[in-house]
Amino acid sequence: MTAEIAVLNRQGVALAADSAVTVSGAAGTKVYNSANKLFVLSKVAPVGVMVYGNGQLTGVPWETVIKVYRGRLGARRFPHLADYASDLLGFLDKRNDLFPRQQQEMELLSTFSDYCTNVILTELDTQVAQHLTRSPISRTQVGVITDNTIVSHARAWNKRKYLPERTNSHVRRVMSRWSSEIDAVIRDVFKQLSLTAISRNRLHRLAGLLFAKDRFPEGGLSGLVVAGFGEQEHFPAVVSYGVEGVVLERLKYRLEVQSAIDHHRSAAIIPFAQREMVSLFMEGIDPGLLETMRTALETVITDLPSMIAGGLALSAANKAAVTRQLAAAGKVLPKTLTEALRQDSRVRYVNPIVATVASLPKEELATMAETLVNLTSFKRRLTPERETVGGPIDVAVISKGDGFVWMKRKHYFDPGLNQRFMAQYGR
Repeated sequence: MTAEIAVLNRQGVALAADSAVTVSGAAGTKVYNSANKLFVLSKVAPVGVMVYGNGQLTGVPWETVIKVYRGRLGARRFPHLADYASDLLGFLDKRNDLFPRQQQEMELLSTFSDYCTNVILTELDTQVAQHLTRSPISRTQVGVITDNTIVSHARAWNKRKYLPERTNSHVRRVMSRWSSEIDAVIRDVFKQLSLTAISRNRLHRLAGLLFAKDRFPEGGLSGLVVAGFGEQEHFPAVVSYGVEGVVLERLKYRLEVQSAIDHHRSAAIIPFAQREMVSLFMEGIDPGLLETMRTALETVITDLPSMIAGGLALSAANKAAVTRQLAAAGKVLPKTLTEALRQDSRVRYVNPIVATVASLPKEELATMAETLVNLTSFKRRLTPERETVGGPIDVAVISKGDGFVWMKRKHYFDPGLNQRFMAQYGR
């Protein structure tokens, strides 16, 4: 994971990103504090890009992807910031020598295997374990539970809408091209389970739907944040996408955030990835604590009507009626409390901070962005959680007149010993 932030006002946008990267393998998990996540997107236009989450796109490091695209972009400029993001996605969403067919096959099969193992099989194990608490279970019953579980997931995926420019033919092409490989994954994951032919066909179709339907995993996505100015824009904008991978030369992605400063909106603070400390700073309350309060209130209100009615000297029918009326009245209370807290948060915390950010000079924008990332890093250091945010913080400010300006930047080499590189980069 990581912590990144964009702080915008009418003068420009400050971007800050930590350097922690988590590497998982057979030997365990390690965290390194040397990753680059903030880049110049164009050598001639005031545009930058940050990445978070999965550090690779279909096996290719994001740093390589961005720098190859930057070379292809060259001196081209676009009227709007969103056009740069669209052009980058368009570059990835077509036949591309960055992603050979073998790598796309690995992307599909590993995603399918993870889904079968971590979602379907985990759910199946839970259901079997629950059944065993009541009575012994036969192989036939296990087979029925397996079929029903696969049917449930197949229906859930079929109900989702197709992504733009994806159709059932895309699904059939995936099933046809990698039929034997999908079969091998099914055998490896489900091993001793006896699957019916219908269930196997459903799993084959599910493999095809993974990169065709508008449904994304909770983890494993890459975040792509593009920020800066288009040629026709006088104020900065930010757009971000969640990106999963490339299969059959098509990129799976979705729009996450689109925000811009204009004559009506003077400032914005937009966190990405691990954002709980930024939310706490901005809103005065941890989002997790607010959710816990809402859930606890719902639990109390669920039990309270029957407790009140039980103490009244009423007939059973009247007690039931009172219980229903109290329950109906109580349903609105958690929502009312949450809205009241959020409204107070906006008035007392969010609005004053945003008003101050609107008048900050560019240097202070950079300081604020760096400090907010540091807050998340500092909390991780003082808690038992793995330090997935840390290391040097790269900071840049993008303005209309000065373009992309580094405020803080780490190098894996000494620039003084690499004058030839620095001169070549400048050219």
